[in-house]
Amino acid sequence: LFVLFCCVTAALAQPLLPRQTYGPDFPMRQSYPDLITNLTHYCTSTSAANTYTCTVDNGQDLTYALVAGQEYVFTVTTTNTGASTLNPNGLGAIPIQVFTGTGLVAVQAGDLPAGKQITLRYDGSVFQVLNPESGIATCVAERAQGIYNVKCPPYLAKGDGVTSDTAAIEAAEAAITAGGVLYFPPGVYVVTQLNISSSNVIWRGAGMYTSLLRSTATNAMIFSTIPHVNVAFEDLGFDGNNVNVSAYTDDQNYRGGYLRIERCRFSRFLTVGLQIRGSHFIVAHNIFEASGAYSVPLVAARGIDILQGAKHGHIHHNRLRYVTQGVQGITD
Repeated sequence: LFVLFCCVTAALAQPLLPRQTYGPDFPMRQSYPDLITNLTHYCTSTSAANTYTCTVDNGQDLTYALVAGQEYVFTVTTTNTGASTLNPNGLGAIPIQVFTGTGLVAVQAGDLPAGKQITLRYDGSVFQVLNPESGIATCVAERAQGIYNVKCPPYLAKGDGVTSDTAAIEAAEAAITAGGVLYFPPGVYVVTQLNISSSNVIWRGAGMYTSLLRSTATNAMIFSTIPHVNVAFEDLGFDGNNVNVSAYTDDQNYRGGYLRIERCRFSRFLTVGLQIRGSHFIVAHNIFEASGAYSVPLVAARGIDILQGAKHGHIHHNRLRYVTQGVQGITD
């Protein structure tokens, strides 16, 4: 017992360790908002278009509050039809906007297509679309400049050489009510017949060998029956696919004017590349090629027909290859 007592006494005689202090860089317990600020949350919408709601999928508790800096990978289930909001975990409906280089703007119809994963970041007031691969920012910026890209929402032309893009192209063209550019990115756009419905529109491609409209029908590829004015075609290729009679024609009643066609290529048409009835037209710096084997052009192959009603036109600096008639005038 005496020996044990001595050992205990010796232990108690040792000085107590001082209380540990931590420097400013030691990781202390963070507040709840700090913990969720820089996390990426995954959520899937189960709501109707435009007023999206979702529940976070990865088990993170977001019932506290929205915090600036939070990011969401948001899977859209229903394509939007206009300006939209997202309400995650019931924390409130927040506008979804896109930065175009000059400022934030609301998403428009089709910018949030069903099935697409959209990355959003909360900036303290709105959700900003982040993922540039979605193409939304580019499409919004183009629209702000009066450029209607046929591959952008809500038109979504494929240009894959297989899918019919007639409806998508007509919808994009009809949307240009105050003038603008109907733009065709590189691709092969399969069409039947495209009906012009707007004036003051420039149909523009990325090059006569790069942006191609290819016909699958025997009627005219592009047709106009209403007196539209100021319609132009630039840097496009028109492929008759050896089944189509012509790339462009206008009806007997066409009394529009100021048609301009420049730097385009017309190929593989059974009858004629271009038919014109309107007034004040310019056809310049184009290529017209007949259908069939180049060494054996079709008897009826013509480059341009100037039809009844046409007047005040200029045709210059065009290349006409393998045609039996370059320019034919049938007019009163």
